[in-house]
Amino acid sequence: MAESQGIFHLTSASDLFGCLRVALSRYQKAESKRIEDAFFLVMGANHLREWIALGYNPKFNKKKVPSPAPNSEAEKFYIEIFDNDDFKIVQALCNRAKHLTASCGLTDFSGDLSIDEWDLPIDDVVDFDEGPPTGFYVDGQEIGSILHRLLEVYRDEWFEHQRSSSASAV
Repeated sequence: MAESQGIFHLTSASDLFGCLRVALSRYQKAESKRIEDAFFLVMGANHLREWIALGYNPKFNKKKVPSPAPNSEAEKFYIEIFDNDDFKIVQALCNRAKHLTASCGLTDFSGDLSIDEWDLPIDDVVDFDEGPPTGFYVDGQEIGSILHRLLEVYRDEWFEHQRSSSASAV
Protein backbone atom coordinates (compact mmCIF):
# COMPACT_ATOMS: atom_id res chain seq x y z
CA MET A 1 0.00 0.00 0.00
CA ALA A 2 1.41 3.37 -1.02
CA GLU A 3 1.69 6.01 1.66
CA SER A 4 0.86 9.60 0.73
CA GLN A 5 0.96 12.98 2.42
CA GLY A 6 -2.78 13.41 2.09
CA ILE A 7 -5.87 11.57 3.23
CA PHE A 8 -7.10 8.81 0.95
CA HIS A 9 -6.72 10.33 -2.53
CA LEU A 10 -6.83 13.95 -1.33
CA THR A 11 -3.27 15.26 -1.37
CA SER A 12 -3.76 18.96 -2.04
CA ALA A 13 -6.11 21.89 -1.61
CA SER A 14 -7.01 21.49 -5.27
CA ASP A 15 -8.06 17.88 -4.64
CA LEU A 16 -10.26 18.91 -1.71
CA PHE A 17 -11.76 21.73 -3.77
CA GLY A 18 -12.62 19.29 -6.56
CA CYS A 19 -14.20 16.92 -4.05
CA LEU A 20 -16.28 19.76 -2.59
CA ARG A 21 -17.46 20.82 -6.06
CA VAL A 22 -18.61 17.27 -6.85
CA ALA A 23 -20.33 16.94 -3.46
CA LEU A 24 -22.06 20.30 -3.86
CA SER A 25 -23.29 19.41 -7.34
CA ARG A 26 -24.71 16.12 -6.04
CA TYR A 27 -26.26 17.93 -3.04
CA GLN A 28 -27.92 20.57 -5.21
CA LYS A 29 -29.30 18.03 -7.70
CA ALA A 30 -30.81 15.82 -5.00
CA GLU A 31 -34.45 16.41 -4.17
CA SER A 32 -33.91 15.01 -0.67
CA LYS A 33 -30.98 16.54 1.18
CA ARG A 34 -28.76 14.46 3.44
CA ILE A 35 -27.46 16.09 6.60
CA GLU A 36 -24.14 14.26 6.21
CA ASP A 37 -23.63 15.89 2.80
CA ALA A 38 -24.39 19.35 4.19
CA PHE A 39 -22.13 18.66 7.16
CA PHE A 40 -19.22 17.57 4.92
CA LEU A 41 -19.65 20.59 2.67
CA VAL A 42 -19.73 23.05 5.57
CA MET A 43 -16.69 21.52 7.25
CA GLY A 44 -14.77 21.18 4.01
CA ALA A 45 -15.50 24.69 2.72
CA ASN A 46 -14.55 26.18 6.07
CA HIS A 47 -11.25 24.29 6.34
CA LEU A 48 -10.24 24.56 2.67
CA ARG A 49 -8.38 27.77 3.52
CA GLU A 50 -6.17 25.75 5.88
CA TRP A 51 -5.30 23.33 3.08
CA ILE A 52 -4.40 26.32 0.87
CA ALA A 53 -2.10 27.87 3.51
CA LEU A 54 -0.69 24.71 5.08
CA GLY A 55 0.73 25.29 8.53
CA TYR A 56 -0.41 28.91 8.76
CA ASN A 57 -2.32 29.41 12.00
CA PRO A 58 -2.31 33.09 12.90
CA LYS A 59 -3.63 34.57 16.11
CA PHE A 60 -5.62 37.79 15.89
CA ASN A 61 -5.42 40.75 18.24
CA LYS A 62 -8.40 42.93 19.18
CA LYS A 63 -7.96 44.94 15.98
CA LYS A 64 -8.10 41.67 14.00
CA VAL A 65 -4.48 41.98 12.89
CA PRO A 66 -2.97 38.53 12.27
CA SER A 67 0.22 37.40 13.93
CA PRO A 68 2.33 36.26 12.27
CA ALA A 69 1.59 38.49 9.30
CA PRO A 70 0.94 36.66 6.03
CA ASN A 71 4.14 36.05 4.05
CA SER A 72 2.79 34.29 0.96
CA GLU A 73 -0.11 34.57 -1.46
CA ALA A 74 -1.70 31.55 0.23
CA GLU A 75 -1.46 33.17 3.67
CA LYS A 76 -2.86 36.45 2.30
CA PHE A 77 -5.82 34.55 0.83
CA TYR A 78 -6.29 32.76 4.17
CA ILE A 79 -6.75 36.17 5.83
CA GLU A 80 -8.84 37.73 3.03
CA ILE A 81 -11.44 34.94 2.98
CA PHE A 82 -12.50 35.95 6.51
CA ASP A 83 -14.03 39.13 5.03
CA ASN A 84 -16.39 37.17 2.77
CA ASP A 85 -19.98 37.12 4.10
CA ASP A 86 -20.64 33.58 2.87
CA PHE A 87 -17.44 32.37 4.51
CA LYS A 88 -18.56 33.98 7.79
CA ILE A 89 -21.83 32.01 7.63
CA VAL A 90 -20.04 28.75 6.81
CA GLN A 91 -17.45 29.31 9.54
CA ALA A 92 -20.16 30.02 12.09
CA LEU A 93 -22.04 26.86 11.05
CA CYS A 94 -18.85 24.84 11.26
CA ASN A 95 -18.08 26.17 14.74
CA ARG A 96 -21.67 25.63 15.81
CA ALA A 97 -21.48 22.01 14.70
CA LYS A 98 -18.08 21.50 16.29
CA HIS A 99 -18.92 23.10 19.62
CA LEU A 100 -22.74 22.75 19.66
CA THR A 101 -23.14 26.45 20.33
CA ALA A 102 -25.58 28.85 18.71
CA SER A 103 -23.00 31.19 17.21
CA CYS A 104 -24.60 31.62 13.81
CA GLY A 105 -27.87 32.78 12.35
CA LEU A 106 -31.22 31.08 12.63
CA THR A 107 -31.03 27.59 11.14
CA ASP A 108 -33.93 25.57 9.77
CA PHE A 109 -34.78 22.86 7.28
CA SER A 110 -37.66 22.13 4.97
CA GLY A 111 -39.27 18.80 4.25
CA ASP A 112 -42.33 18.83 2.07
CA LEU A 113 -42.04 15.80 -0.18
CA SER A 114 -44.74 13.18 -0.37
CA ILE A 115 -43.51 9.66 0.30
CA ASP A 116 -43.73 8.92 -3.44
CA GLU A 117 -41.15 11.66 -4.10
CA TRP A 118 -38.54 10.47 -1.61
CA ASP A 119 -35.26 9.69 -3.32
CA LEU A 120 -33.72 8.23 -0.16
CA PRO A 121 -34.17 4.79 1.33
CA ILE A 122 -36.74 4.90 4.12
CA ASP A 123 -34.05 3.82 6.62
CA ASP A 124 -32.13 7.05 5.84
CA VAL A 125 -35.06 9.27 6.85
CA VAL A 126 -34.63 10.51 10.42
CA ASP A 127 -38.26 11.51 11.00
CA PHE A 128 -40.76 9.48 9.00
CA ASP A 129 -43.60 11.97 9.67
CA GLU A 130 -41.60 14.94 8.36
CA GLY A 131 -39.94 13.03 5.54
CA PRO A 132 -36.47 13.77 4.27
CA PRO A 133 -35.20 17.35 4.31
CA THR A 134 -35.47 19.23 1.02
CA GLY A 135 -33.24 22.06 2.15
CA PHE A 136 -31.14 23.36 5.03
CA TYR A 137 -31.36 27.09 5.76
CA VAL A 138 -29.44 29.79 7.58
CA ASP A 139 -31.34 33.05 8.01
CA GLY A 140 -33.66 32.01 5.18
CA GLN A 141 -30.86 31.16 2.70
CA GLU A 142 -30.48 27.57 1.52
CA ILE A 143 -27.00 26.34 2.44
CA GLY A 144 -26.41 25.05 -1.10
CA SER A 145 -26.62 28.60 -2.45
CA ILE A 146 -24.26 29.91 0.21
CA LEU A 147 -21.76 27.13 -0.47
CA HIS A 148 -22.03 27.63 -4.22
CA ARG A 149 -21.13 31.31 -3.89
CA LEU A 150 -18.29 30.54 -1.48
CA LEU A 151 -16.79 27.86 -3.73
CA GLU A 152 -16.95 30.35 -6.62
CA VAL A 153 -14.85 32.72 -4.50
CA TYR A 154 -12.35 29.97 -3.81
CA ARG A 155 -12.28 29.17 -7.54
CA ASP A 156 -12.04 32.75 -8.80
CA GLU A 157 -9.83 34.25 -6.11
CA TRP A 158 -7.50 31.32 -5.47
CA PHE A 159 -7.55 28.38 -7.84
CA GLU A 160 -8.06 30.27 -11.14
CA HIS A 161 -5.73 33.02 -9.93
CA GLN A 162 -3.02 30.42 -9.19
CA ARG A 163 -3.55 28.77 -12.57
CA SER A 164 -3.20 32.08 -14.42
CA SER A 165 -0.13 33.02 -12.33
CA SER A 166 1.50 29.69 -13.16
CA ALA A 167 0.75 30.09 -16.85
CA SER A 168 2.17 33.62 -16.98
CA ALA A 169 5.34 32.48 -15.17
CA VAL A 170 6.11 30.00 -17.97
